[in-house]
Amino acid sequence: MQSEIILAVISGILALGIILLTVRLCHYKKQLRNLYKNNNESASETIKAKNKITSCTDEVNRLIAASERECKDNYDMLKASGGSKAALKVSGDKEITDKILTILAKASGSIKQMNEITGEAVKLLSGSGDKIKEASHEALLVNDEYTDMDVYINDFYRTLNAVKITIIKLRDSINNINTLSFKASMECQRVGESGRGFKVAADEIRQSADNGTALLNETDSGIEELSETVRIIDSRLRNLEEKRNTLDEAVENLSAGNNCVADKFSELYENIEITQKLVNHLAANAKEFFEESENKKKAYSDMAKVFLNVGKTEKNIAVYMAKIRMLNEDILNIVGKL
Repeated sequence: MQSEIILAVISGILALGIILLTVRLCHYKKQLRNLYKNNNESASETIKAKNKITSCTDEVNRLIAASERECKDNYDMLKASGGSKAALKVSGDKEITDKILTILAKASGSIKQMNEITGEAVKLLSGSGDKIKEASHEALLVNDEYTDMDVYINDFYRTLNAVKITIIKLRDSINNINTLSFKASMECQRVGESGRGFKVAADEIRQSADNGTALLNETDSGIEELSETVRIIDSRLRNLEEKRNTLDEAVENLSAGNNCVADKFSELYENIEITQKLVNHLAANAKEFFEESENKKKAYSDMAKVFLNVGKTEKNIAVYMAKIRMLNEDILNIVGKL
């Protein structure tokens, strides 16, 4: 009777151990299923995206540099036009001269404002491009992390399979114990507790129980290895999440920068219209006046060159800015797919 109680206790402990192991394994399986939930892009596609972002950002920087260079050329031409203004002042008709000089002053102010607007847009775009470039590199590192985790996932499955095999052995051991327990009971009924057959059966039960204990220890060792693997995976997942947050923050910064730049574009286009009206006004008021002498013709010709260059620069910058906006939209679309 005492032996049956001991066997029942051993069987109960092993059965409970199997239940607990099964619950823990199910938990690990669930964690593993969620591992790649948010990673839909392969490493090669991310590399292509990073290269595209770098290409777009480099083109944006080139266009920004061209805008700054042309604005500086305008400013230099305006400073150099002082001689033409002086020629106008000594050329005669004060009323017309004052009117023309007033128009020129307004045009100069308009050009200066255009340079300032372009400079602000350049500053915003430059910062956004660099942040996106850095963030896209972080996104590539995210994929590297996932690639590295394949090693740990393979270890996870290897240990999981080993634990499954051990559990099967445990079940076999329990079945063996139950069979031997039944044999012992039969021997006990047939020859009594002092019978030789019972002693043999009891020895087999003890041996089987020892085997079961060894298997249980082996299973615990496997579970510890699984726990360590999952801990490493959890740590890497947290690292991945931090890098995704870095990328998301860079995207927000670029979006905010685009919104600010869009406002500056509106100011720039308004400024272009104002400057064009001033140029037309200058031509309308000065046509007859500048035909009176060679000095006036030269002065008018010099100023006309300035304004032609201004008009050309404004158109170029408008084209540059439109391209920059398109490139930034491409960058945002690419990042959105990472």
